Amino acid sequence: MGLSGRLYVRMAAAVGVALGLTLLLLAAFYNFTPFLMRDIGALLTLRQSGEDLLQLERGLLLLGCGIFTLAFLGTSLTLGSWLEQGVIQPLTHLRQAAQEITTGEQLPEIPREGEGEVADLAVAFDLMRLRLKESMRLQAKADEERLFLFSSITHDLQTPLTALLGSLEMLQLPQLSQEKREYYTTSAQLKARQIQQLISDLLLFSKLEAGQDAVMLQETELLPYLAAIIAEHSLLFTAQGGTLLLNYQLEAPLYLELDRERFPRVLQNVLDNARRYLPPQQGKVVLTVRSNGSDCLIEVKDNGSGLAPGVEELIFQRFYRGESSRMGSGSGLGLAIARQIVTNHRGAIWAKEPEGEEPGCTIVIALPIKGR
Repeated sequence: MGLSGRLYVRMAAAVGVALGLTLLLLAAFYNFTPFLMRDIGALLTLRQSGEDLLQLERGLLLLGCGIFTLAFLGTSLTLGSWLEQGVIQPLTHLRQAAQEITTGEQLPEIPREGEGEVADLAVAFDLMRLRLKESMRLQAKADEERLFLFSSITHDLQTPLTALLGSLEMLQLPQLSQEKREYYTTSAQLKARQIQQLISDLLLFSKLEAGQDAVMLQETELLPYLAAIIAEHSLLFTAQGGTLLLNYQLEAPLYLELDRERFPRVLQNVLDNARRYLPPQQGKVVLTVRSNGSDCLIEVKDNGSGLAPGVEELIFQRFYRGESSRMGSGSGLGLAIARQIVTNHRGAIWAKEPEGEEPGCTIVIALPIKGR
């Protein structure tokens, strides 16, 4: 029954209680005042006048009206108190809370008051308050991240752009030797490519984070797919005196659902991150493939400078800058892009803590095995 129905029932109950109480008191009047009634009967017997009977009826009518009025007033006051406590006060509190929320001063907690629809309204309003509070928190966090993003982009663009402008200014000098001219030309090209890579990574990360770059999963046999990627990157490791090895520990062929265009970017970013910190002429990266039953695990282990304690999770944040030696000239988005792509594959990626005195870093990629 709705609030209006309950209000109607209580009003009807108030009238009924008043009538019942009136009848009860009149009955008590007749039953418990025999002497008065005998005097009135004697008076009627003696006089037998219509005027006396009329006066008696008027008196009883006035008495009944008085009793009914008092009873109805009492029940009405009870009904008014219910309306005040159960409807008017809770709605007043809701109105005050709405005004405070509108002015943006605060988001006060709204207690559950009243009954029925009024109490449900208070609960729904408080739930809306909580969601609004969470939305405001997320908005503040997004604004903070956006400010950090702009600051990071400015910082990462300023250094190569300054170097690029310096190289271009040097190239304008007429007395510059051919050797210096070639040096500054190469430097300008490198800085321009660095800026181009940063912008490309930023655009890709923005699309991935906004869900605008959906993955196109295809059934892929893992071994030949990884072998082709390893062969492509091996030349880069060989050029700096390092090695890149594939340790495939699975006996049977393994098929995964992969985006063949996007997933190589994951391995490219992880391998580039590892190659950047390898020791000269002694660098070694081993890509191990194994299974834990439900997931395929791809571990990329290097013998580089390793990670500072406690930054295993931070390195996957965009534009993270730590104090360890694993800080290079990359865009700062490589591992963040890798995590987003792996997440879109319903997988996970993380860095393992160094084991004992063993140098280097291990990054693990877990991908669900098809059909499991």
